[in-house]
Amino acid sequence: METKKPNNEDSYSNDKDILLKVESISKYFGAMAALKDLSFNVFSGEVFGIAGPNGAGKTTLFNVITKFLNPDGGKIQFKDKYIHKLNPNKICELGIARTFQIPALFESLTTYQNALVGAAFGNTDKDRNKLNLVKKNLEFVGLWEKKDIIADELSLYERKALMVASALTTEPEMLLLDEPTAGLSKIESDHVMKLFKKINNRNVTIIIIEHNMDVLMNISERVMILDYGEKICEGPPGRVCKDEGVIEAYLGEEFMIER
Repeated sequence: METKKPNNEDSYSNDKDILLKVESISKYFGAMAALKDLSFNVFSGEVFGIAGPNGAGKTTLFNVITKFLNPDGGKIQFKDKYIHKLNPNKICELGIARTFQIPALFESLTTYQNALVGAAFGNTDKDRNKLNLVKKNLEFVGLWEKKDIIADELSLYERKALMVASALTTEPEMLLLDEPTAGLSKIESDHVMKLFKKINNRNVTIIIIEHNMDVLMNISERVMILDYGEKICEGPPGRVCKDEGVIEAYLGEEFMIER
């Protein structure tokens, strides 16, 4: 697998290997291009942010990476394997987990049972203690005391935290987060950002879709902006926010004035 460092000022500067390589990915819905010849790299250990207007192709990109949708062109490489032709369960086993913008849980199951479902996927080592894995991750997100509560009875914040715990029980190397702060209060958003930094410190690479640029600037080492399925800018958050194309297509002049 290619492990060379990027060679331009907008790229991740640490001595990291490429963990995910997206090469000329396209996805069409009829005549509409949701993703158009999109290429980028994600480096091991980084937090990579993705933003853009509604309909820019952000969630479609996650769906293609995790094979909820088949790409219409291009390749995706994770570590030393091409994954764009694999089934979702195989991609999870290789080390990619995700959350969803709208919490996707088994509503009639308990918090503990939902996390246990996650432990059934991912790492296929039969000798690992799945019950200890569930306990560890529910404690990590602060839900162990609510392990017997039905998922449907949890608050929005708790439901999002449970999705994260379930994803972590697959023991991922890469975690994809789709608008994790949507609908949360400022205090709750700050708390989940601290949680994600702790996850990243556990050597989990993170890709995060987020509309809140303050969140992305606080947590991301690099940010990619999409518009109409194409990359219009990629680089450090502070630089991206000053890009004229990004301001015109997404942020607006008001964002710069407020800052």
